[in-house]
Amino acid sequence: MDFAAIINIVAFDGGTFSLQGVDGQLQWRAFAKDFADLPPEQAVMQDARQIIQPGEIYDIEYQPTAAGILRLEFSNQMLKMKVTQQIDVR
Repeated sequence: MDFAAIINIVAFDGGTFSLQGVDGQLQWRAFAKDFADLPPEQAVMQDARQIIQPGEIYDIEYQPTAAGILRLEFSNQMLKMKVTQQIDVR
């Protein structure tokens, strides 16, 4: 498994992080929030989409199943903003 932390360091608004593959939405497992383990019933595989508020930190794990290009996106509907980071899985 690969691990990552999603951190929202902005002071004014939240948004949504998501991880997309060529076929659409992927699956990941959030296992901690703000340095505390999530309860087992919440730390399950789910769509790779997380709403995050200012100051929140989520620890997630994701296991790629094939090489290819992934897109990590952050969007904020109020500001009509979307930022995309391409990830090359080899």
